[in-house]
Amino acid sequence: MLTSDWQTSSYCQEGDACVNVATAPSGTVRLTESADPTGAILHTTPEAFAALLRTAQRPAPAYETGGDVGVCAHGAPSQQ
Repeated sequence: MLTSDWQTSSYCQEGDACVNVATAPSGTVRLTESADPTGAILHTTPEAFAALLRTAQRPAPAYETGGDVGVCAHGAPSQQ
């Protein structure tokens, strides 16, 4: 159940599917989906959460499309 310690991004608009974040008393980071806040809650370490945020903030690689599979500019295949 959500309590007042959950935070939602200020970029999240009414009706958007967003992620809620909270810190548990044990120090772990908790994540849940705003559309189903009482559903699954992911528990992770602060270090892993920081790595997720760093990765999410990186620019997306440029993809070239060709058929059903895109090819990243550095050659790695990606399902589209």
